[in-house]
Amino acid sequence: MKTKTLALLGSNSIHSINKQLLNSILRFDEAKNIDNIAIQNIDLPIYSIDIEKNEGFPETLKELHQTISNYNSYLIVSNEHNRTVSAFFKNILDWISRIDFDTFKDKNILIITASTGRMGGKAANDYLHTYFSRMQARRITTVTFPSFNDNFDTANGQILQPDLEKQIKEALLSFRADE
Repeated sequence: MKTKTLALLGSNSIHSINKQLLNSILRFDEAKNIDNIAIQNIDLPIYSIDIEKNEGFPETLKELHQTISNYNSYLIVSNEHNRTVSAFFKNILDWISRIDFDTFKDKNILIITASTGRMGGKAANDYLHTYFSRMQARRITTVTFPSFNDNFDTANGQILQPDLEKQIKEALLSFRADE
């Protein structure tokens, strides 16, 4: 099992503010301990028990699960749609839990949600915290990134608020502390 962290983006939008934030966060990783895979390019049908029973698990899911299983910590950067995670990311999580319910058991998770609103995707953050708690993650650390348009320089891909940047950097250091 790798001691590196795997970054997962919870948005499949090509204009995702969360993708911009993730790219900025990856620049903090001077030791190159975070791998990033483009799950937004994975083609999965909407989860259905009928598909699972009649067709089995899609090959793309098996490959994704194999990749995810090789890590013991995860950086999740996710958006918020209608006070929850996007249907895209929820579908990924649904499929992963069906192929192996224990995928995230005893793993460390850092959840960062961003939105243009002042709550910073708190509802999606809370949803993901509850989800990974039920999946028996070992340690879950959360950060919300509010008012993205005011706190992020999209032209330069940089966090503008020193307090937000500090909070994210501290979370990156602390969530893997027991590895």
